[in-house]
Amino acid sequence: MYGYGYRYNSGLVIGAGGGAPFSNISSLLFDGVDDYVDCGVITSLNGLSAASWSCWLKISPGETFVSPFGQDEVGGNNGIRLFIMSSGRVDIYLSALKYRVQSNATIIGMFDNEWHNLTVTFNNTNSPTNDICKLYIDGVNVPNATTASTAVLPTLTEPFTIGRWEQNAYNFGGNIDEFAIWDSELSQAEVTSIGSGAATDLSLLATPPLHWYRNGDNDTYPTIADVGSLASNPGTMTNMDAGDIVSDVPL
Repeated sequence: MYGYGYRYNSGLVIGAGGGAPFSNISSLLFDGVDDYVDCGVITSLNGLSAASWSCWLKISPGETFVSPFGQDEVGGNNGIRLFIMSSGRVDIYLSALKYRVQSNATIIGMFDNEWHNLTVTFNNTNSPTNDICKLYIDGVNVPNATTASTAVLPTLTEPFTIGRWEQNAYNFGGNIDEFAIWDSELSQAEVTSIGSGAATDLSLLATPPLHWYRNGDNDTYPTIADVGSLASNPGTMTNMDAGDIVSDVPL
């Protein structure tokens, strides 16, 4: 049967036995100034050696520096955060790990006021042939990176925020949809299935996400449900209003 709350669910049948087909009709629109979703302190990744984050982004015209998500520790420098710059640069921080894509045309192309999927994966397998951290745009791995090493993900004590890195108030201007977090490294096949077309039903992956924010679908302002397998961290729209749930989605 169809359902969001199953962690391991091969063989689901959509639309049978009272289920419903996947439908995506809403996203959240962030103003780039002070809008964000507060998801509380997400502890499910603390100390892990593998994880993934994925979402759909539509960056507003005129934006040059956006941060779609972030989480930190109180009074410290450890954190999980990502910055996207119109110069073609992406910086990803996972505690001691810093991963940078520099001057890449694919990144510059994200600032076209169109929907793009962004996926980041982490697997701390240190080898000459493995990138500890990988960045994917629209299901395609983006090369040209410099990577430091790290043991595990940090223990974080600040709220996880969608649409902002809270500590330095770096905000996102534009739409964010279908934000999801895993405690494993997604495979290339899984990333391709997520990012190569329209938004898809993430509960049908071999490993569905721990946390999944549909960002408007079946949500009632100001609460954004966590429909992942843990479903432990609902989000609260902050400095936003009901009109920021909009009918603009990746098709």
